[in-house]
Amino acid sequence: DCIMKTMEADYIAGYVCNECGQTTNLRRQAEMSKLPPVLVIQILRYLFVKAATKLTWRPLDFVSVVH
Repeated sequence: DCIMKTMEADYIAGYVCNECGQTTNLRRQAEMSKLPPVLVIQILRYLFVKAATKLTWRPLDFVSVVH
Protein backbone atom coordinates (compact mmCIF):
# COMPACT_ATOMS: atom_id res chain seq x y z
CA ASP A 1 0.00 0.00 0.00
CA CYS A 2 2.84 2.41 0.81
CA ILE A 3 4.44 1.93 -2.59
CA MET A 4 1.13 2.45 -4.37
CA LYS A 5 0.46 5.58 -2.31
CA THR A 6 3.83 7.11 -3.19
CA MET A 7 3.32 6.26 -6.87
CA GLU A 8 0.02 8.16 -7.10
CA ALA A 9 -0.09 10.98 -9.63
CA ASP A 10 0.36 14.60 -8.57
CA TYR A 11 -1.67 17.18 -10.46
CA ILE A 12 -0.08 20.61 -10.73
CA ALA A 13 -2.18 23.57 -11.88
CA GLY A 14 -0.54 26.69 -13.24
CA TYR A 15 2.91 25.19 -13.89
CA VAL A 16 5.20 27.62 -15.74
CA CYS A 17 7.70 26.06 -18.17
CA ASN A 18 11.29 27.20 -17.59
CA GLU A 19 12.09 26.87 -21.31
CA CYS A 20 9.22 28.72 -23.02
CA GLY A 21 7.43 30.50 -20.15
CA GLN A 22 4.08 28.93 -21.05
CA THR A 23 1.65 28.20 -18.20
CA THR A 24 -0.08 24.82 -18.24
CA ASN A 25 -1.58 22.12 -16.02
CA LEU A 26 0.33 18.87 -15.71
CA ARG A 27 0.34 15.44 -14.12
CA ARG A 28 3.53 14.07 -12.52
CA GLN A 29 3.87 10.40 -11.62
CA ALA A 30 6.72 8.02 -10.79
CA GLU A 31 6.62 4.48 -12.14
CA MET A 32 8.61 1.29 -11.58
CA SER A 33 8.55 -1.31 -14.32
CA LYS A 34 10.64 -3.83 -12.38
CA LEU A 35 11.62 -3.99 -8.71
CA PRO A 36 15.31 -4.47 -7.84
CA PRO A 37 16.45 -7.37 -5.60
CA VAL A 38 16.75 -4.93 -2.67
CA LEU A 39 14.44 -1.94 -2.50
CA VAL A 40 15.14 0.83 0.03
CA ILE A 41 12.23 3.16 0.64
CA GLN A 42 12.34 6.39 2.60
CA ILE A 43 8.98 7.90 3.47
CA LEU A 44 9.20 11.64 4.01
CA ARG A 45 6.89 13.14 6.57
CA TYR A 46 6.68 16.60 5.09
CA LEU A 47 3.74 18.65 3.91
CA PHE A 48 4.30 20.94 0.95
CA VAL A 49 1.97 23.90 1.41
CA LYS A 50 2.36 26.65 -1.22
CA ALA A 51 5.94 27.94 -0.90
CA ALA A 52 6.61 26.51 2.57
CA THR A 53 7.78 23.07 3.63
CA LYS A 54 6.52 21.91 7.02
CA LEU A 55 7.38 18.79 9.00
CA THR A 56 4.33 16.88 10.17
CA TRP A 57 4.26 14.75 13.29
CA ARG A 58 0.90 13.18 12.56
CA PRO A 59 0.87 9.39 12.08
CA LEU A 60 1.01 8.13 8.53
CA ASP A 61 -2.31 6.42 7.86
CA PHE A 62 -1.18 4.16 5.02
CA VAL A 63 1.92 2.54 6.55
CA SER A 64 2.21 -1.22 6.69
CA VAL A 65 5.30 -3.17 7.70
CA VAL A 66 6.75 -5.88 5.47
CA HIS A 67 8.47 -8.80 7.23
